[in-house]
Amino acid sequence: MTIRELLEADPCVVALDITIRKDKRFVKDYLIGAHVTNGFYYEELGKNEKWTQYNRGYGSCEFRRAISFRPINFQDVEGGSSCGCILKNIPKRILDLPIDSLKPSRVMYSSQAYHNWSEFHGYYIDSPIEGDWKDLPEEKITQDPEEDPEEEYLTDEDLLKPKEENISFDDLLGGEND
Repeated sequence: MTIRELLEADPCVVALDITIRKDKRFVKDYLIGAHVTNGFYYEELGKNEKWTQYNRGYGSCEFRRAISFRPINFQDVEGGSSCGCILKNIPKRILDLPIDSLKPSRVMYSSQAYHNWSEFHGYYIDSPIEGDWKDLPEEKITQDPEEDPEEEYLTDEDLLKPKEENISFDDLLGGEND
């Protein structure tokens, strides 16, 4: 299962804490959601209009984290519907990550924002990668627009495309439509 498939199946997700791992070793954390919170021990390295970068040293290990406060649920968008995931606010590369382990949570975001909506929750996700992970071009603190391409996001056309596993009604009935 990928992160995109999870968000398509669960319309009540308001926050994601994605840990990317290579060979079971920590690479980077991504927190995404309108009201996500960060731990006290992380030091802010800088921010741009889309991401805030953090770092935490622990012994000889260094933990990197990027946080995006873009809403990923229509509940956080003024005038939006009551729930449903906004896939267009998450980079395609993150949506395509596989899920190795998954744990629901309500503590990673400020629960004050959802006090009347007990069904909203977040997920802690461990995602394994095969090769090396390059940071998203848009998360760089100082960015030269000519140096890196723009990160790809889903478009309305992508969201409206039928899935390959979908079949027509005629195929289901075993007949042909003439």
